[in-house]
Amino acid sequence: MLRQGETLTEFVETTVRNAIAFRRVQTAFQARAQAASEEYHRTGVSVPVETALQGLQSKLDAKRTKLRR
Repeated sequence: MLRQGETLTEFVETTVRNAIAFRRVQTAFQARAQAASEEYHRTGVSVPVETALQGLQSKLDAKRTKLRR
């Protein structure tokens, strides 16, 4: 469904650009995950789940605080 004033060409271009950006994010995530896995297998050292979740919660809280301003 096209927005008012939007052409099919614009829609397709936007869709392709968004797909490319999403794939870049996916690729970067997979690369970080692979590197973390390799580091774990090399050293046997990992981050406890609780620590990882606390870090993620802190990032989420900070972003929410920033968006409320």
